[in-house]
This record gives sequence, C-alpha cells and structure tokens, in this order.
Amino acid sequence: MAPSDTPRGTPRSGAVADPPTHPADPSGPRIHPAAASRAAGPRSGRPGTGPAPTAARPPHSARSVPIAVTAHLLLIDQTGRILLQQAANGRWGLPATELRFDVSPQRHVVAFAGRDLGIEIAERDLLLAHVSAHRTTERDTVRLVFSVGVWNGEPAQSAWRQWASPGRPPERMATWDAQALPVLLTITPYTEIGWASPDWPVLP
Repeated sequence: MAPSDTPRGTPRSGAVADPPTHPADPSGPRIHPAAASRAAGPRSGRPGTGPAPTAARPPHSARSVPIAVTAHLLLIDQTGRILLQQAANGRWGLPATELRFDVSPQRHVVAFAGRDLGIEIAERDLLLAHVSAHRTTERDTVRLVFSVGVWNGEPAQSAWRQWASPGRPPERMATWDAQALPVLLTITPYTEIGWASPDWPVLP
C-alpha cells in the first residue's frame, strides 16, 4: 500500500483531531480550555452541583412584654444605713417611682421625694449612680438609681419605711433589690439581671 499523501499532523476524513498544543509560554503554564471551564465552577442550570446552601440561623423571637423605666432613690444616712420602703406586695426595696416622661426624670424624682418621702432635694444633688437592665417573665425594666447626696428634712415615719444596714437587709426583699443592693455599694455603673447567658436567659 502506498503511503498516504495526507500531510503529517492533518486528520484524515472522519477522524477527531487532538487538541492543539502550544509552545511553552515564559510567563507561566497555559491552562487547557476544559480545565479552565471546570475551574470556573458549576454551569448554570445544572442541578446537584456546587456546595450545599447553608441554612440561615433563625433570629430570636421578639418579646411581647411591656417595657418600663423606673427611678430608684439611694439615700444613705450618717451611720451607713439605707432607706428602704415596703411595696404593696410586702417586699422591701429602694424607694422607687415609674417615669412617665411628662416631665424630665430628675424633676420627676424631686417631686416624688417631696410627695412620698417628705424630704426636699434639688436636682443638682442627684447623681446617676447605676443603670440596670432587668428582665422578667412579666415585663422588662430599665432601672435608674439616683444617689441623693444632700436632702432637707427626715423621711416620714411609717410602718412600711425603715433604715436598714446593707449587710442585714429585711428578709422579704424584692427580687431586683436583693440582687442589686450589694452592687450599688461598689463602683459598678451597670448590671444586667434576668439573663443567665446571652443565648439562653433564665427569667426569675
């Protein structure tokens, strides 16, 4: 049989040609077109390709309890005792009032001290000593503790009001006051009460 007249390297009729080769490029290796296509990622419309989607973490459900802002008065006499007042539920705690914001918080506290405690205080003698975020199953409260440096008069005598030593408070203390009272005697500007951890709160 006579040798073929087809030039070397030219495919015969019906044959599939090999992919072309390229001379070495001094700037770096050349990538085969098929490999470049695979490296570009899955093709559009091909099911089952690519990494599995990551499920988004559901957000925390919103709480539907009311939020209140209260002001608490920290009065300490010359012997170091703290003025406590008994609430309607029989629990003892710092004299407190819920802020309505029809007037400024400090003006509200001044009026409360005169009306409920029978003492005169000036706004300039109020010091915001502590802020506490308090969470319960019934409602959430932001509590502002004002330390009263100077006041005129004596708190009105009453069976539901007493001076108590911080180390020996009454047995029936309110939940927040029992936890906050030791902190108020230290230089601690802020506390969070009602959370065991950021993710899984334990409500008192």
